Amino acid sequence: MPYQASWHVVHKVMEARFWGKVSLEDTDHHTEACVRMLTEAQNHNPTEMVYLLLDALEAENFPPLYQLFARNGRVLKFKNRGPMFAITRDSAIKSIFEVTAYMTREHVPFRLFSERQDAIDALEGYLASDAQRAAQDRDQT
Repeated sequence: MPYQASWHVVHKVMEARFWGKVSLEDTDHHTEACVRMLTEAQNHNPTEMVYLLLDALEAENFPPLYQLFARNGRVLKFKNRGPMFAITRDSAIKSIFEVTAYMTREHVPFRLFSERQDAIDALEGYLASDAQRAAQDRDQT
């Protein structure tokens, strides 16, 4: 199975990596991992945003977009789901991600990158904003 999921930052940033030929079963495993991890993070701290770093730099293909939408809707129910930071250089996969970003823009904020470090830099900006907001909330109480 060309898929792996783990915490990049526990209860804050999920990291998923796809490589090789990605099947619908692989994306189903991704959905299951996202639901499990979002549930865990939401139970830990319901007000914290959870981000996804999606690394597809080594993926050779991705299933058709219409099949992904029908199978991944359970992730949309989580209110603590923050932007997805997707990384790929493959033009076909990039097109799938761009259409996904456009189609889900009201439900899933989506940022697309060609370099992993650029995605991590952008993600760190979000994390810094979250930390600043949390500090302000603590100061007001």
